[in-house]
Amino acid sequence: MKLNQLLRLLLILFIMILPSCPSFAAKSIISINNWKENTNLTPSGKISAILLQGQIKNIQPSQIMTSFSINLDRRRNIKITKVTCDGRMAEYSFSNNSLNIKFPEAKRLNNKFSVYFTYKEKYNDIHE
Repeated sequence: MKLNQLLRLLLILFIMILPSCPSFAAKSIISINNWKENTNLTPSGKISAILLQGQIKNIQPSQIMTSFSINLDRRRNIKITKVTCDGRMAEYSFSNNSLNIKFPEAKRLNNKFSVYFTYKEKYNDIHE
């Protein structure tokens, strides 16, 4: 994947934290340490697989995180086809191009995690 395509994707995707304690949401951070994407073009759009690896940062040792969200551009026509977290099928929801992923086990400060998801995107217009 070309660097400018990756940068464009990173600009489109916004990571939003949904910790178990809403009053602490402004200070909670997920640090993404590794991001890999594999994309295959189709006649009507593309199929992509994304693997991200991260770590929980800046929460109190007594607090936990149970889920987080990845917001995709709402103008895109996307269908999520698979989501795993820490190697297990993940409980998730997808609405208004926001992918909400529940961790299989609550995460604490400095816990690491990995998320893998696949999606299909249909392009409204394809020009040859």
